[in-house]
Amino acid sequence: LIFIRPEFEIFIVQQPENQHQKKKKESTKGIQGLFGDILSRGEINSFKLEHGSVELKYAADSTFIGRVKNLILEGKGIETDSIQVKNLIPFKMSGFYSSLDSVVIQLNQYTELRIGFIEYHEDNSEFQMNNISMAFTQDRLEVSQIVGNQIDLIEVAIKHLKISQLDAQSNLSTDIDIRAKSILIDGLILKDFRDKNKPRPPDTEKPMFAGMVQNMPIPLKVDSIYIKNSDIYYSELGEGKSDAGTIHFADLNGSIVNIT
Repeated sequence: LIFIRPEFEIFIVQQPENQHQKKKKESTKGIQGLFGDILSRGEINSFKLEHGSVELKYAADSTFIGRVKNLILEGKGIETDSIQVKNLIPFKMSGFYSSLDSVVIQLNQYTELRIGFIEYHEDNSEFQMNNISMAFTQDRLEVSQIVGNQIDLIEVAIKHLKISQLDAQSNLSTDIDIRAKSILIDGLILKDFRDKNKPRPPDTEKPMFAGMVQNMPIPLKVDSIYIKNSDIYYSELGEGKSDAGTIHFADLNGSIVNIT
């Protein structure tokens, strides 16, 4: 079964803040249900979707959320009598490949996520992304005005990210769970800006690195994380000042081991 240049529109029902995670899970299950229903209607042992596009909108007013172009999915050796709930195509398969490019997602009124390319090879247990950016769509002082509090405003760009030797227990489709031998982060540029003219939020304890890892919203078990060719910029606008000062840590390289 082959789909050529299909176009999908997905409408998201907005829910209270404390139910956002549930909403994401239910949206993914809806996509799984679509593929599951199509493939289970006949004796289909291979499936391919070529050059598809997906557009996400809010159901209430059709406001744009995100877009994916050139989506490719390919499943081989599909066994429709063997359900695998963690797979986007929810059946046992002998091989699976997916890729997409030109991803744009509006995270909030002032932040946009873009990804140039994503590719996943189940055969060699490798997942990679190129040209990732999470950046403000407005000037950082305007963003600071919208936020209203003195917090770290962070923008990130990554040239290349590769996850190698993914464990069979990893899940990249529904409830994200990453278990792998290594993660390579190449060409990271992190920009952190703080406006000292804004009121400080209530004091909270700043966790050390171990605490930050433990509080990550995605389960992670990785032998090693390698960071190459990276830069960090910290900028601070002092009280009553019009220009920010910046500290630049250049050409950073390093590794972190035994992340759980």
